[in-house]
Amino acid sequence: MASPTDLAGIILGVYYNLSPSEKLIADYILKHNDCIDTLSAKEIAERAKTSTATVSRFIRTLGFKNYAELKFSLSQSKDGDETKNSPSLPSKKGSLEDLMDFMHATITQELNDTADILSAKDIAQIVRLILKADITAVVGVGNSLTLAQSTAFKLTQAGLRSVAPSTSDASNLLALSLTSYDFLIVLSLSGRSRRLSAIMDAARDAGTPIALITGNDQDELAKRADIVVKVTTRDRLLSTEVRYSQLSLVYVIDLIVFLLLQYSNSPGDHMRLFDQYLDFDHPSNAQADEGSPEKPASS
Repeated sequence: MASPTDLAGIILGVYYNLSPSEKLIADYILKHNDCIDTLSAKEIAERAKTSTATVSRFIRTLGFKNYAELKFSLSQSKDGDETKNSPSLPSKKGSLEDLMDFMHATITQELNDTADILSAKDIAQIVRLILKADITAVVGVGNSLTLAQSTAFKLTQAGLRSVAPSTSDASNLLALSLTSYDFLIVLSLSGRSRRLSAIMDAARDAGTPIALITGNDQDELAKRADIVVKVTTRDRLLSTEVRYSQLSLVYVIDLIVFLLLQYSNSPGDHMRLFDQYLDFDHPSNAQADEGSPEKPASS
């Protein structure tokens, strides 16, 4: 059974695989994490607008035998190290400082949780595959699309050939052209996407190794990947309506780039050259402009 010292962390770890009715319970508990141990299973069911049978099933999904064991674990954690418990969202009347402290505590815990579950073996394998790949393709959809493009940009800065198409259609076309000498990195917090499934299927047919960085390692995308890197996400503690935080994904990506820079040949020289070509005011670029023939004036 998972450690009970952080109920929110346990819930968020299985959230994507919960049924719609179980998610109602999860959302209620995440929003009222500080007073759950004072409520009965029936009261939680009523407040979450579901049934006690669903509450019982939800508790078993978390790894507890029954609600009594859950409440006991919560009481034990409160008597122990309270720093391991998730902070509670301040009320709407809370100060700006309270909200800032809550945000800081939440994302710090998210990064700590992600670091704790990372496999050094999987990260090392991704680094090796990127280093030997002809092209590293990075894909995502929705919020992960711009993150995929940022990832490809960072890999290019490190002196590696990488590309991230700007649309899912373009990603599909790219996947059809990949070979066994390339490498595909897929970014998806939910671990579910028909578009990404199609892209991964095309890459698998070509023999391209695939790595998935995700918040859900039990769903359709994970089954298609050769390497699955699990991250944690706590953005439901920040908002139950909008998913926007990708800090755990960014952390893993930056870790990979950091390691690549340790093994790349003269990464500093490459990045200086890269920056030079992007700096149009650089002296070498100015000289190139002066030496180029002028465009004839139109008559």
